[in-house]
Amino acid sequence: MRPLPLCAPALIGALALAACNAPQDEQSHFPLHVGARWTYALQTDMARPPVDATLALSVVRKETLEGEPVTVRRSESGVEYYIREDASGIARIASRTDLEERPQRDETPIRILPAQLQPGVEWTGTVAPVLLQRELEFPHELKYEYRASMVYRIAAIDEVLEVPAGRLHPCVRVEGRGSFKIYKDGLTGVADQSIASTEWYCKGVGLARFDRDEPADSRMLKGGKVSYVLTDYVR
Repeated sequence: MRPLPLCAPALIGALALAACNAPQDEQSHFPLHVGARWTYALQTDMARPPVDATLALSVVRKETLEGEPVTVRRSESGVEYYIREDASGIARIASRTDLEERPQRDETPIRILPAQLQPGVEWTGTVAPVLLQRELEFPHELKYEYRASMVYRIAAIDEVLEVPAGRLHPCVRVEGRGSFKIYKDGLTGVADQSIASTEWYCKGVGLARFDRDEPADSRMLKGGKVSYVLTDYVR
């Protein structure tokens, strides 16, 4: 989230929601007010993409998790994500499915956005491959076994983005690049497999587009590219 200007009275606590002249969420690139809802549509040229055709997320409540103030975002598929906002930025710290009684802490917080939204700011993280599929082995998915080490970088902070939900500006573009080692085939052997992502976070709206590229086209390993674009945002 873009740092707020100093004003009086000062913001009190991590859950304060007011800035000098406008609600904080109108200035935020990742709104966290209860009732907000986002709907996304899949765009891809993959014949059988291993992901959902639509995604829907909503902010359902504020609570505390082991003494930390958090915001809970819920997916339509029944997964809840626990989001912490503090002086370092916005991060996911836990998740819970409908089959779990208690949230499961992430090993390390998953950075969504840093507090300082300036070109060139970088941070690291890990992701699971979600598009890559084994053609000749079971399970076909790699997401349960592999993790890619990623480097994320703010590439731009003032972009205009056209999505089905409208023309959005200003938007922060975050680029992620990483890889992991995997046995590809008998000829190549073990080699680096790349993963690339691009995300656009737009002021007052949040994540408006997400691109993921996991390229592979061999007899044993297939990948591809998908995009999720925002089709509707309810404040």
